[in-house]
Amino acid sequence: MNKLTKVSLIASLLVGASFSASADDFIPTDITAKLERHLATQMQEMMVTAQQELTLSLQTQLSDHYSIPTLSWLKRRLRQKRRQ
Repeated sequence: MNKLTKVSLIASLLVGASFSASADDFIPTDITAKLERHLATQMQEMMVTAQQELTLSLQTQLSDHYSIPTLSWLKRRLRQKRRQ
């Protein structure tokens, strides 16, 4: 290899290393921010779902245990009373 080719190769390697170093600093920060936002959204959705499921479960358990009438049962009973 002649001297010009060697210098060009070394220069291109240095430029590539410099670019990849700055890209390495930028990419993890960007990826981390996106992951944090995604995880926060997923956690929010999971909490809402868990809260809904817990509420439904508690309502079912309470109505089974205390024989609390459901809304549909109350509506049927009200219609029956009106007919009488």
